[in-house]
Amino acid sequence: MEPATSSITARGPCMSDLSWRAWMTRGVELGAGEIRLMAVDREGRRTGFDLELHAEARAAINTPIILEGGAGTLEDLTTAMAAGVDSLALGTMLVFSDNNIVKLKRVLAGAGQPMRP
Repeated sequence: MEPATSSITARGPCMSDLSWRAWMTRGVELGAGEIRLMAVDREGRRTGFDLELHAEARAAINTPIILEGGAGTLEDLTTAMAAGVDSLALGTMLVFSDNNIVKLKRVLAGAGQPMRP
């Protein structure tokens, strides 16, 4: 099978006959070592992560999930990690605020989350 980049959405047009859950599961079956799960409807809005979407994905696979879309506050990060998210992808929160990696790591470590050095 040729490697491909595709986009499957849960709340909008779909570019495949497969649901996003089936596509994600198929990717894991084909050897994906992690899944990057983006809540497009929250991207850049700083309204918090879509933890329900993460829970649906977690129920379908046992592969690490990187959750993306919605980070607005430091509390959003600790809430997501406490909910069992494996990893977070951040963009807007770092670019358009006074937050930085050192500050984020300090807050997450203070909340008991393991941090890479």
